[in-house]
Amino acid sequence: MMPLIRLTSLAFVAASTLLVSCSSPLRNLEPEPVDLPPQEWFNQSDAVTPAADWWRQLGSDELNGLLDAAMQGNPDVQIAVERLTAANASLRQSKADSWPSLSARVGASQRRNLDESDAGFANSSSLSFSAGYEIDLWARRATDIDSAELALESQRLALRSVEMTLTGQVVQQYIALIAAQESLRLANSNLAASKELERIMQVKFEAGVVSGVELAQQRNTTLSLLSRLAGLEVSLANQKRALAFLVGSQQLSVPEVVMTLDELTLPSVADIQPAQLLTQRPDIQQAAIALWQSHASVWQAETSRWPSLSLSAGLSASDVLSPTGWALSFGESLAMPLIDGGKIRAQIAQAESAERVARIEYRTTVSAAMVEALDALSELDYQVHELANSEAVLDNNRRLLSLAQIRFDSGDTDFTNLLSAQRTFFSAQDAMISARQSYLLALVSLYLTLGDIPRA
Repeated sequence: MMPLIRLTSLAFVAASTLLVSCSSPLRNLEPEPVDLPPQEWFNQSDAVTPAADWWRQLGSDELNGLLDAAMQGNPDVQIAVERLTAANASLRQSKADSWPSLSARVGASQRRNLDESDAGFANSSSLSFSAGYEIDLWARRATDIDSAELALESQRLALRSVEMTLTGQVVQQYIALIAAQESLRLANSNLAASKELERIMQVKFEAGVVSGVELAQQRNTTLSLLSRLAGLEVSLANQKRALAFLVGSQQLSVPEVVMTLDELTLPSVADIQPAQLLTQRPDIQQAAIALWQSHASVWQAETSRWPSLSLSAGLSASDVLSPTGWALSFGESLAMPLIDGGKIRAQIAQAESAERVARIEYRTTVSAAMVEALDALSELDYQVHELANSEAVLDNNRRLLSLAQIRFDSGDTDFTNLLSAQRTFFSAQDAMISARQSYLLALVSLYLTLGDIPRA
C-alpha cells in the first residue's frame, strides 16, 4: 500500500506544480507612457547636472557626517525601513500560498456505554494526514504574488523618497544654520564697528565738532544692532535644534559647525536634458505601481465569477501507537457563484473605478513633476543673477562707505552721509548672506526635483 501512496502523492504534487505556472496578467502589462514636455523647455545653460550623491559636491565633511547620522537615527527612515520589512514578509506569504497545504492530526478519545454499568471506558486514537490545493486556473495567486512584488517595490521607492526628502531637509537646515552663524558673526562685527564709531562721535561731540543729534543717530544704530543681535542668537539656537531633530539626536544637539557659506563648493553648471530624469522620480514610479496594482484588482474581481477547482487528499489510521487500518482518500471540487445579488458586478465596477482614478492620479503626478522641475530651473536662473547682483552691490557699498569715511574725516561732508553709507553697507552684507543661502537652496531644490540618491 505504501508504494501506491507515495506514487499517488507524487502525482498530486506534480499536477499542482504544473497548474501553478499560470501567468499573471501583469507580466504582459505595458508601462503607462509618460507624456514629457518638449526638450527645449529644459535646455538651460545654468541648469545643474544631477548626481547620485549631489550633496557631496558641496565639499563639506560636516554635512556628510550629519547625513550619515540622519540615515541611521531619523524616525521617518526607521519607519520606512520597517514598512519595507513588512512588505517583504507579505510577499513571502503570498508565495507560500502557491504551495499545497499539508497538515497532520492526532486524536484520542475515551468512550463509555452508559447502558452497561459494569463497562469501563474504551480508549481509541487516530492519526491522519491531509493535503489540499486550489488550482490557480485564472492566475489569481500569480497576480497576488505580482501585486505583492509591486507593493514591495513601492515600499522601496517610499524609503528612497523618505531618504531623498530627509537629505534635502538636512542640507537645507545645514545651510540655514551656516547662514544664521554668519549673520550672527556679521552682526557682532557691525556692532563693534558701530560702537567704535559712536566712541569717535562722542569724542568729537565733546570737542564740539559734531552735534548731539548726530551722536544720538549713531547711538540709534548701535541700539538697533543690539536688538538684531539678540534675535539672531535665538534664531541660531532654533536652527541647531531643528537640525538635531532631523539627524535624530535624542539630546537635540549637533556637533559644532565651523564651515562658512564661502567655503562650500558651488557645483559646476552644465547643459542638460532633464525631461527623461522625471521618470526616475520615486513619486512617479509609485504612481505607476499604483496603476498596475489597480489593474490587478480589476482582474481579480473579474475572476471571482469564474469557476475554482480544488484538490484534496487524505491518509488516516485508527491507532496512533500502532497504526492499522490505513485509509487513503482523494477529492476534487469545482465551485462557482451562481446568484450573488450583483455583488461581484459591484466589486468589478468598484475596481474599474479605482483603476480610472489611479490613471488620473498618475498623469497628475507626472504633470506636477514637470511643473516642479520647470519652477526649480527658473528659480535657479533667478538666483544666479541675484547672487551676481548682490556681489556687485556689496562691492559698490564697500567703496561707498570707504569714500564716505574719508570725506567725513577730511570735513568734506557731514555725518548724515557717513551714517547712510554705513547702514547701506550693513544691509548689503546681510543681503549677500541671504543671496548665497537662496542660491544654495535653489540648487538643493533642483537636485531634489531631478536628482536621486542611491537605493538603501
